[in-house]
Amino acid sequence: MVNPPGSLAFYILSFRVLIALHGAALVFIMLMGTGAISSVFVPAFLRLPLFVFLMGVVSAFLALCWSQWTLVWHSSRTGRRWAWIPGFCSAFFLALSLALFVIGVWGTLGLADLAYQHSEWLTGQ
Repeated sequence: MVNPPGSLAFYILSFRVLIALHGAALVFIMLMGTGAISSVFVPAFLRLPLFVFLMGVVSAFLALCWSQWTLVWHSSRTGRRWAWIPGFCSAFFLALSLALFVIGVWGTLGLADLAYQHSEWLTGQ
């Protein structure tokens, strides 16, 4: 059986790593949107990656909340039998947050490639 404090520490560490990844991506997107970093993007193109990275942050937060429920259910006598439910939900939201990070990076690179290939759309020529 999994030791609850150890599994909670794993979820907290995973939460920190995913929040750092999503936070760095959000800062980078915001710097590109404001023009502090020169890019080929029109700021309107950055709405979708911004939304995806924000949903990744929300998903990582939900994983942390579900890991707290896992600890509470492991601590109760009657809840040990069903403690796999919040554990599964927490692992699901961690995986979803990681998948959203990959999708956000892939989508941002795809938008950059599209904007670079069709730069005449942006200049109006």
